[in-house]
Amino acid sequence: MAGLTIKTTDLPNGVRIALEGDASPSNVQALDQELIRIEEMSPALVAIDLTKLDFISTPGMVAFLRLRRVLANNKGVVRLGGAKPIIIDAFRRSNLHQVLEFVDSV
Repeated sequence: MAGLTIKTTDLPNGVRIALEGDASPSNVQALDQELIRIEEMSPALVAIDLTKLDFISTPGMVAFLRLRRVLANNKGVVRLGGAKPIIIDAFRRSNLHQVLEFVDSV
């Protein structure tokens, strides 16, 4: 099973997270920990680059939803960008594409 690489970069108005690999249930703990760390910072924007993400599990999607909810309470936004069709399809099958904001790139 492939791993998950998480690279976080500060932006002038928030944070950019680049994900690479496989966000399967066995890899989501590291993602969860990083997202919780970012939630505590309460940035105005979290831009998540999904360009190199090959798979996302339900726990990974739930982590994004939690991040969105926490940031929205403080008027922050989460944008998911560059997702491959297979990733977008996973969110559509779960009807989460209606809740999360997808953009072409971040």
